[in-house]
Amino acid sequence: MTDLTKEQILKRLASGTVIRDWSAVGALARSHINLLLRDQFLQGYTDQSFIAPMSSQFDLDEGGELRGEFRNLVFGPPQLSFEDATLLSAVTTVRMSILSGDYVQHAHLPGSPPILLRAYSVDEAMGYAVSAQVELKLQQSASGQYTQLMLALSDARPDTLECELGTTPYASKQIGQAVFSHWLEQPGYRQVYILAQFDREDYASMSPMGIKVLTQMAPWGGKTDKASKDKAASEGDGAVLLLMQTRSHLLPGTLPQPGHDFPFLLPGTAAAGAEYSCTVLLDPVNEGKRAEPLTQVLRPVRMPNAHRYTYSAGDKFVPADVVGFGHISPTEGTCRVEPGIKSIVAQETLPFKLEGSTPAEGWNTTNIRSTAASGDITDAGVYTSRDADAFTADSQISLVTGRYGSDGDQQRAALLIEHVRPVQISPRVMTTGANGVPIQLAASSVDGGTLRWEKVDTPQSLRASRGPQRVGNHEKHDLTGAYSADLGKLEDLGNGKARFTPAKIEQDTPEILFQVIRATDTRSGAFADATVVIVTRPQYFSVDPFYVADYKPNGTVPFSVKGTPPGLTWHWFGEGEIGQDGIYTPPLAAKLPVTVVMADWQNLNSGYAIIEHRPVVLASPATSGWDDLAVFSIELLSPGVCFANGMQQIEVLITIKTKVDGLGVSPPISDTELASLKLFNTEGGKVIEFLPAGEEGLEPDDPSKPGTWAVSKDRNRVGTRPGATQGETLPMDASTRTKHLFLLTNSVGTLFVGAQFTGDDRIPYKSTSYNDGNSKVKVTGEAPPEKYTEDAYTFKRIPVKGWEGENTEDFDKTDDTTDYWVLAGAKSDEFKTLSFLRLKFDDDNKVSMIRWESNQRKEKYCSFTSFAFTPLKPAVMQYPQNAENPEDPEKYLVYDGLLQALVKAQVGDPDFLDTELVESAKPGRGDVCFALHRVSNLPLFYDSEKDKREKWRAPLERPLLFRLMDQFGNWHRLKVDFHLASGVKGSRDKLSFSVR
Repeated sequence: MTDLTKEQILKRLASGTVIRDWSAVGALARSHINLLLRDQFLQGYTDQSFIAPMSSQFDLDEGGELRGEFRNLVFGPPQLSFEDATLLSAVTTVRMSILSGDYVQHAHLPGSPPILLRAYSVDEAMGYAVSAQVELKLQQSASGQYTQLMLALSDARPDTLECELGTTPYASKQIGQAVFSHWLEQPGYRQVYILAQFDREDYASMSPMGIKVLTQMAPWGGKTDKASKDKAASEGDGAVLLLMQTRSHLLPGTLPQPGHDFPFLLPGTAAAGAEYSCTVLLDPVNEGKRAEPLTQVLRPVRMPNAHRYTYSAGDKFVPADVVGFGHISPTEGTCRVEPGIKSIVAQETLPFKLEGSTPAEGWNTTNIRSTAASGDITDAGVYTSRDADAFTADSQISLVTGRYGSDGDQQRAALLIEHVRPVQISPRVMTTGANGVPIQLAASSVDGGTLRWEKVDTPQSLRASRGPQRVGNHEKHDLTGAYSADLGKLEDLGNGKARFTPAKIEQDTPEILFQVIRATDTRSGAFADATVVIVTRPQYFSVDPFYVADYKPNGTVPFSVKGTPPGLTWHWFGEGEIGQDGIYTPPLAAKLPVTVVMADWQNLNSGYAIIEHRPVVLASPATSGWDDLAVFSIELLSPGVCFANGMQQIEVLITIKTKVDGLGVSPPISDTELASLKLFNTEGGKVIEFLPAGEEGLEPDDPSKPGTWAVSKDRNRVGTRPGATQGETLPMDASTRTKHLFLLTNSVGTLFVGAQFTGDDRIPYKSTSYNDGNSKVKVTGEAPPEKYTEDAYTFKRIPVKGWEGENTEDFDKTDDTTDYWVLAGAKSDEFKTLSFLRLKFDDDNKVSMIRWESNQRKEKYCSFTSFAFTPLKPAVMQYPQNAENPEDPEKYLVYDGLLQALVKAQVGDPDFLDTELVESAKPGRGDVCFALHRVSNLPLFYDSEKDKREKWRAPLERPLLFRLMDQFGNWHRLKVDFHLASGVKGSRDKLSFSVR
């Protein structure tokens, strides 16, 4: 089956429940998951958290005779597919395309000098990518607020890594392993993409508290043997399944077993993909709750770029389980720049638009490797690429940023892949012997026209021995022995592909022959050339360097041979010239793509080097354009002391200014260089790691033991200690870049911290090398209070409802009452009055208690609790509210989901639980309210008479165990319970509080 209709799904669901005792099941479509991943990937470029361009060498065969090399390879966003998903795990295939960069192959045969084999310019249109199987995982820390559904590149299964640039299965896996090593070298937070965050401190009854993740292939998403770049869009289509236990359910459900017919929940077709981006199944027992339960399940779930689940009333059905066919929809907080990733050509213009409810306040652009190569963008978002002479490579990456918000302080980004020419050809240089082995070529065009392949006639002067000019007679063009036969056969294979089969060359002179192959876009007439270098005489000498991909204009390139024998002479095939000292002078404006330099000894033994003449003339394309640093400083912007609780921060400012020689402005360091910025311990040089993705702080380990320092890119809700320090303010100019970072620790002690980054020249630069007084900062982790005593708090009773007159202690004569018990910090001379940022109930604990007056069969007198809490201040990275929360603890009294289920079973009255938070008695910000409700009409509930999934009473009879985080980031372990033991007269009338 390839297509699946909504009617077919509903027919299957009508045959009985499929929810397997879970509270809810969500199915998220691949198409929208990949869109959210792209959003997150692009956002990483706005805060320098992207995966750095890759430059690395690796073996392509088991003997190390064939080697590969990446130069400034830039990866695209991770994209998921589910062709191998079985619904028994969360395994997915992640694929990251190659947006830009160079790939070089060279041979190192035993006893032979190294030689270039292939040089590729790689871009997204060519379809090359790195792929691997990864299992999506749920991760949470003991103190973190969110359970995170994440894709971690570090979890890639090594035996599944591969890249289509490899020409053999072994080479494909070797390239994949090299890329994997590069991923692992990145800071941890750059290796992770978060698909969703489940708020563990949202205690509404429909909030997920337990989640299992599975992946499922769509009926039309079957696997084929085609290369990834040739696969249909439908291949690998599928969904991520979220099996959720909400707080209204005592136990989790069970997982599908092999052979179980769990339906695919997203209607769609092979041609169009999934019709909906999210379907939610819900246990019917939740119907009738306040607000719409279908939306409440995913309300506490944060998704990238502020998306949320929505559905239309006409797409809700109740065949057995409740089902809502819906979408992961944008909210008022959703913004993205479109087009998100786009290719253009030098001097071309392209308009950008900020999509969302907020208009763009301004636009910026920068080249990620060199600001000197950045294009221009207007206030209306129209981008114009620079002339090709300013490019850093044949293709380069520029960032376009749209600013929005009331102060223009928020931003979204797009990436531009800029090409020197419209047509890209790969490989652009190929070396072969005289044996006629076929060579595969591919080309793409930004203009999208049909590509025509043809051979370009080689000038007669390039078919002669030792090049167009013989040594010893620079005026004479000696064409003796010029090769006149055809150099090979070119076949157009269609779809931008071709095959060239070199002719077998029987003679060994000329030593070097060239065949230029051209791919032309028939629509625009634009073309690109590739060069086949045919070596007819084996080389003996090792020329160093054996391959030159770029050089400075108006410069020279020195070549040498180790242990140069007497009588060695230098020659060249192509353009430019080489002296007998081995110094090569390139042409001012090359007409041919390649020159070959030859070292020759008495016309018997030779050695070769290949020089590419690329149309990029920016001096030293491998660097960002600056020569030295004038300032590299780090200074404190807050007190240099924090509690060693893993949350309180110390803010530092790093300033990097490049040195200006003479008049003018030096380019600043590039985005890629700024992205490599790290902090390190100056005593030993150990790098201080960044926090994991999605975390606000470190776990509060025992501060008396050696602990950890960490760096955060963002201010968290605790922030720094009051009191700013004023460092020297440098004037900002075009040569200066700054970065704010935040240190935190769970270690007591002092540290001296410096800053470092890696230049595009791969040289590390450290602030400690620039002795200007701000080369390092002193930071101290201070032990937090070991344990607060009960006199640090107040626990005050406020009678609210049911009391008549002034006697609010006459519990024997008053049956139905509500008291607020407010927990707050007590004033003290020793420290500022405590106020609380977070309320975190223990994982196995409920948020309500219950107690009946007795255990008699007809007992109806009962007390139970609810709570309300407004944090002192909200989380810094707070997403827009997904939907109205009928159990918002800042507006209502919140009851545990199990208590709600118990009350529904016993009385059936949806209004039995009083959720009103009385305004006159509402606790202040940072205080916690526990409401004690005494009623006379709740029949006793017996767990022993219920199914295991309905034994709700026992968990609710436990004390409330919880932690509070104060404004300094310190945790307080506390307990609230009924003030007397069960069975004692009056035990359910009041609450008590204690420190754990």
